[in-house]
Amino acid sequence: MRTAEQLTLDTVLALENCGVFTRVLLKDGSTEVMTGKEPLAAVAYAGFETADDNGVRVTQHNIRVYVRLLSVGKADMTPFHTAVSALNATMPHSLSSGIQTTDTRTMTFVIECGYRC
Repeated sequence: MRTAEQLTLDTVLALENCGVFTRVLLKDGSTEVMTGKEPLAAVAYAGFETADDNGVRVTQHNIRVYVRLLSVGKADMTPFHTAVSALNATMPHSLSSGIQTTDTRTMTFVIECGYRC
């Protein structure tokens, strides 16, 4: 059984080892600015919830991964797809993604992973 801290660190390591990010940050859940050269990623623990799984009460820890890409000209989505593949390898119970923000220079995606313990 992995703790929330272990899950968060495993997520950071998976993203660092996928080889596409210039930097992988560990966020504290605040709205701090992601600084660095794109593509970059930031990992934040998003809390936990309890659920019933066929009569068994389980805890699901939620991790949010923010992926920022350069969007000038034609955006290269390879880092985003590589991040999703790396996160799938960590075997989450649930995985979803969506675009959070976009401006004239960058796009930020949010990938949410749920791990049941």
